[in-house]
Amino acid sequence: MREPLRIPRSLRRPLAVGVARVVHVAGALLTPMTSRVPWTGLTAGALRHSGFMLPSAPSAVVKPAVREFPSTPVDWYMHLALHASEHDRVQLSTVRVPTTFVAGRWDVLAGTSALREAAERIPDARYVELRGSHFLSMEQPRAVHAELLALLDRAAA
Repeated sequence: MREPLRIPRSLRRPLAVGVARVVHVAGALLTPMTSRVPWTGLTAGALRHSGFMLPSAPSAVVKPAVREFPSTPVDWYMHLALHASEHDRVQLSTVRVPTTFVAGRWDVLAGTSALREAAERIPDARYVELRGSHFLSMEQPRAVHAELLALLDRAAA
């Protein structure tokens, strides 16, 4: 898979917040359209090849998983994104339980560098980067399952 365009770190947050603000304002216009998208094999296939999700996620899994997203108004998602951007950085160095961060190499919503840095702030945390997007559980279900089992083993030890 071809590496996506990398946005310089200094521009990521301002760009993401700016896009969220624009889409938040446009949400009232977008929601009537997005809520009417029929989630068929064709639309699931289009999403799988959009770059937002990888083609490795089977249409039969994608279709029911994403069917509910358009039922929520677009401006509400952007409301959440904007308020999350205002949240202070969380103090992770005091976390003392087994922790694993699983990141998708091509995740446009949760960048790998932020997850890697979070893992570095927790003693003995594990960071795993998989070939996938924000939808790793659909794209790499066996690998995600294996990481969950490994985390349970670490917690039990």
